[in-house]
Amino acid sequence: NEFYSLIDVFIGGNYCNGDVCASEYISKYFKLPLIHLPIPWINNSHSVHFYQTIISNLKKSLEKTFELKITNEQILNSINLYNQIRKIFQEIKLKIGMGSQFQHFLNELYLLGPDLFLKNLKTEQNSVEKKLHNPAIAFTGSFVGINDHILETIENCGFHIKYNNSESIFYFDELIPPGEPISALAQYYLQNNYSSRMLDTKQQINRLIAKVKSLELKGTILHVLKFCDPYVATRNYIKDSLSDHRYAVLEIERDYDQSIEQIKTRIEAFREMIE
Repeated sequence: NEFYSLIDVFIGGNYCNGDVCASEYISKYFKLPLIHLPIPWINNSHSVHFYQTIISNLKKSLEKTFELKITNEQILNSINLYNQIRKIFQEIKLKIGMGSQFQHFLNELYLLGPDLFLKNLKTEQNSVEKKLHNPAIAFTGSFVGINDHILETIENCGFHIKYNNSESIFYFDELIPPGEPISALAQYYLQNNYSSRMLDTKQQINRLIAKVKSLELKGTILHVLKFCDPYVATRNYIKDSLSDHRYAVLEIERDYDQSIEQIKTRIEAFREMIE
């Protein structure tokens, strides 16, 4: 595979069973060295200390793999680089919301890396047009992968995705604060993790409802990928909680098939219902 031939080492997380298995399979079949990056799923002083150790071990593994020395100054420069990107993202989000175009920017960042992406983003920043039309909604639930067109489909049905707290989008609401770099990274990535692995279902739904209310959104689309355990298990609670607060909600359950005609019909009907 041409893409994997460009990779020197693979860093595998533990967000879900899919992450763990995929990391092992990719490492095995593409013959890539695998560095495990276990992430704690509770936010307290013990987990922050544990995560600092994990990040320090990651640093040592990268130094050993690439035969180099990673200094604190280099880490701080990288933090500053990503904070520059976050500042621009915060401005862009106010113009275009958090739909397909915002997701496209994130995908570019993941594929291009921060240096080249920031250069491109500064060029595109002023050409981004503000979107004010169409009913504004929230999008929540399972991850939206690269080349998945579900967000475009929703927008083509006449919606504006103003708020998105799906698994695809984290860590861009706040900047990483100054401080000792390893400690700053550990605290930031634990305190800004709003996933279903970090927050219980009640905390998640309260946070979502607060956003729907404050942004005066017309409805919420709950995106559930089959076999994505966190949302398969909690989707009924999420839907019932939104309905109890008299907020319109549409659940879309799907696999990774790109066929969208049936989904499109349901989204169009949802729009007619809330208008």
